[in-house]
Parts: sequence; structure tokens; C-alpha cells
Amino acid sequence: VKANDLKPLLSPCTHNYRKMATRKLVKNDNGKNIHLKEGDKLEIQLPENGTTGFKWQLSKMTDIRVKETFQLEGAGIPGSGGTACFELVPQSKIKARQIVLKYQRPWENDLPPEDSFSITLTVQ
Repeated sequence: VKANDLKPLLSPCTHNYRKMATRKLVKNDNGKNIHLKEGDKLEIQLPENGTTGFKWQLSKMTDIRVKETFQLEGAGIPGSGGTACFELVPQSKIKARQIVLKYQRPWENDLPPEDSFSITLTVQ
């Protein structure tokens, strides 16, 4: 079977797909209204230094899948920080939902956060 023989079979299925887009946000995007299309991803990158005990915390959401990673900077030098990365993949349409991340020590939930980051997310 040659590739050209399969082309008529594949073409009706492939022309309707849209490539998923990834929208990247950083600290300067705090307070913005973000609009995504259904199926798109959102990546939020915020500076973090875990050696101080502070960590960005995001409330659990049932309709948004979240993957959290950390990128170390400073070649592993003790006390150096890095970047907390949150990949958000909405599982459905969302109408103007506020997403809030708080920068605080996990054991100090009763104190105000050291910093915060929020956006209003709409997925159509």
C-alpha cells in the first residue's frame, strides 16, 4: 500500500482539526482577562524560591486539568530560586472564571499571602 492510496481515506478526517494553541502568561499578566478557544492550553510561569518555604498555590478545580512543574535556575546553587509552571487545560467552556494563585507557605494558610496572581479566564 502506497501513501497516495491512503490519502483519499484520510483527508475527510484531517481537515476539521485545529492545532491546540498554548497561551503563556508571566507575572506581568496579573489581572488580565484571558480568552481561550476550547481545547487550548494556558501556561502560567511565576518566579518561586522554595528554599524560603514560599510556594505558589492554586485551588483545585474539577473542570480544569492542572499540571504543576518547577524549573530550577542558578545551576542548583543553594538558595537559588526558579520558576513555577502551571499548565491549565480547561475540560469545557468557561464563562469569566477567576483563577487565583497565592504565594505563601503551605503551613501559614491563616496568614495573608506574600503575593498573588489572578486572571479572569473565558473559554469559548
